[in-house]
Amino acid sequence: MSSFFFYLFLFCSTFSQKVLEKKPHVIFVLVDDLGFDDLGYVNRDVISPNIDALAKDALHLKKHYVQPSCTPSRAAFLTGRYNIRMGMQSGVIRATEPEGIPLRETLLSEAFKQCGYRTSLQGKWHLGFYTYKHCPQIRGFDRFYGFYLGSQDFYFHDSGRLKAYPGNGDVENDTILDDLHTNGTYSTKLFVDDFINDLAKHDPAVPLFNYVSFQDVHGPLQTVNKFKKHYENKTDTWTHERILISTKITTLDHHIGKMVTALKEKNYWNNTVLVFTSDNGGQPKEGASNWPLRGSKGTIYDGGLKSRAFIASPLLQNRMKGQNYNYLFHVSDWFPTLLTLSGCDVPRKEGRPLDGKIHELFVYKPKKARNKMLHYLDPLSQFDYGDPRHFEVLDDRAFNTTIKASYRQGRWKIITGKPCGNGCGYIKNERPWNYAKNKMKLIDMPKEKNKNVWLYDMHKDKSEKFDRSAQKPWVVNRLLTKLADLYDEQVMPQRREASDAANPKHHGGVWMPWRKNEIFDYTEQSYRDNFSIKESTCLFNEKTLDELVVSPAFSVDLRKLQKKIDGQKTCFMKHKRNKRQ
Repeated sequence: MSSFFFYLFLFCSTFSQKVLEKKPHVIFVLVDDLGFDDLGYVNRDVISPNIDALAKDALHLKKHYVQPSCTPSRAAFLTGRYNIRMGMQSGVIRATEPEGIPLRETLLSEAFKQCGYRTSLQGKWHLGFYTYKHCPQIRGFDRFYGFYLGSQDFYFHDSGRLKAYPGNGDVENDTILDDLHTNGTYSTKLFVDDFINDLAKHDPAVPLFNYVSFQDVHGPLQTVNKFKKHYENKTDTWTHERILISTKITTLDHHIGKMVTALKEKNYWNNTVLVFTSDNGGQPKEGASNWPLRGSKGTIYDGGLKSRAFIASPLLQNRMKGQNYNYLFHVSDWFPTLLTLSGCDVPRKEGRPLDGKIHELFVYKPKKARNKMLHYLDPLSQFDYGDPRHFEVLDDRAFNTTIKASYRQGRWKIITGKPCGNGCGYIKNERPWNYAKNKMKLIDMPKEKNKNVWLYDMHKDKSEKFDRSAQKPWVVNRLLTKLADLYDEQVMPQRREASDAANPKHHGGVWMPWRKNEIFDYTEQSYRDNFSIKESTCLFNEKTLDELVVSPAFSVDLRKLQKKIDGQKTCFMKHKRNKRQ
């Protein structure tokens, strides 16, 4: 009898997760720097009718969490793993830095391709291109039309803000696009036109995984003139930045409408699962609004970590359309979830845990897939506010509370270190109706001196106003232990020195790979040996420092790293002098 129930349970579990009868087309739309409050269906000040129409009959992920900036979110999405597993936990990849997702990682595009899918990417990559093998067209995408960098000029498609490196950025598979072919055309239009043209070239009977990674609404704040008319009546009341970013959102919405129309006209839509989300929170200094959340892009408050997300699909049950999915969802969960609902195998490699969880998004009454998640952990970002409290659970542990980190379990969210630079405040209970500068400005929180640890009840305090760490010390200890465990599991961040070899002047004025071989990615290295301040008065023991200095594979800027860690400069320089002698 027990065997019968075991096999019955196994059958039911398998059946409930493999919901769709045939492999669907999966269209993943990722918007760059979209504010939590910056779509028409949640804020009537914003004009986005096409996105609103999708959202009306969509399943909304109400607790969808990403990373506070571009590269980390994209890496977690495409690998299904926390960034600490691959050295991608310390900020974004700069154009001249030899960094990227380690080649030993299996990307979502590769898994879909192995499952019989055609795969395509339009738009922003921002996951490393220092070797040819790191480029998207080699990492599972049959087609790539976009740019490698984190940002570029929307019309001239050069490196924009990188004035010292004015390289052309747009790529079509292995071909750098001619300036005359793309210059003067807004990048969002280019990406969507390519998406539509590519649909027409293929048979809709073949399943498609298409990752559309928009540059909008990231800076620079360039817009399309014809969409500015929607906000002409706001010039006397709104900030200039608010008008520009709202125009960008309306422009983006127009082109997403064209995408959906093409999917319908070319017979893809009836078997399509479309995911819409953002890579991080919005940037208020560029006009974005994350109301009612505290914080912004780059912070580890929810204003930086929580994004709008929904699934629009004719394959959803009617009773699920317009409803909410109320369980915690981490950006790494898309990897196993999309593969599972598509009937594809989820690749798993020994020794490299998959952090993403499988969510039953197409099941009417789904089971809870996760109750906890690592929000953020960056060992290179440390700041001591002089917290006098002693946390015994961290005795003899490498992790300490000056490290910028955040963890969520159930209703409780803990933050350590320096949670933000600018944008630490929270907006008033009322939405700033006119977005005037004195209204849009984040209100400063009362100075919280002598504190390195904050605890928030996210069920009651969604704006993270009330620290409960003093009232709930047992919860603090439990979550600090989780952070300490994850700290020990991480590998060294890829914070490598910029290389002049990447300069477009060496490559005919364009951005392209500049190294032949991958730099060692540290996937087998633990911080337990190198970053244990408790075990040594010096950050690096002598043996470790010698190995790092002489290793040709290790090019992290040790001076920059050392600057981040208070009280270690003398120790570091002593070892450096000994090495030179």
